[in-house]
Amino acid sequence: MEKIIEIKNLFFSYEEALILEDISIDIMKNDFIVFIGPNGGGKTTLLRLLLGFIKPDKGSIAIFSKNPVQARIKMGYVPQYSEFDKEFPITVIDVVLGGLLKTTSFFPRFKKEEKEKAEEIMKKLEILPFGKKRFGELSGGQKQRVLIARALVSSPEILILDEPTASVDPTVEKEVYEILKDLNKDLTVILVSHDIGFVSSYVSRVGCLNKRLVVHHSEEISKISMTGFYERSVHILQHTCHL
Repeated sequence: MEKIIEIKNLFFSYEEALILEDISIDIMKNDFIVFIGPNGGGKTTLLRLLLGFIKPDKGSIAIFSKNPVQARIKMGYVPQYSEFDKEFPITVIDVVLGGLLKTTSFFPRFKKEEKEKAEEIMKKLEILPFGKKRFGELSGGQKQRVLIARALVSSPEILILDEPTASVDPTVEKEVYEILKDLNKDLTVILVSHDIGFVSSYVSRVGCLNKRLVVHHSEEISKISMTGFYERSVHILQHTCHL
């Protein structure tokens, strides 16, 4: 398989606190990997480093043989939707098209083909009928579909998601991971999650991150391996739901 991300001996500190210690991992094309671990374990920090929002203290990150800032055009990012103002008067189609903006603009103009591309993705994610609705009026699951569409509209090769199923019920969680599983046929998918019992049935690899990183194939995850990283007893539960 083709290696598209190479992280070598990565260290990152915030003020005097060591957040990431000697992280090394290769991520392959069409990989589907989740990073799990306790709060403060460095999961979101690692995503921010991959996106080039912050720089490491030591070590290196190469994405398509470029640094993260240079490679950012090939990455789509889905933050937690709680970071968005739910009352802001913006429509669904405008949120999706916002994924094409390279700079802040109060009066963006989009080409016909850009709007058609956005509508094509919205149709695939089954949110096209909501195009003119306000984003804040949507359900949690619909919002996540919109944010995924926003990340996809720029045609990325890597999709990065931070807690994509936070604060949604198990039925919506299953819907989101089914979408990601389908997208993984054409994209490399990297995400952060707390719900290892659910996501492990979808991903190919699990990165256990608590300052240091250990990577397992999803079928290797066990109660024993999780307990050490969370520093407490962890029981993995398999969710079931009916659609």
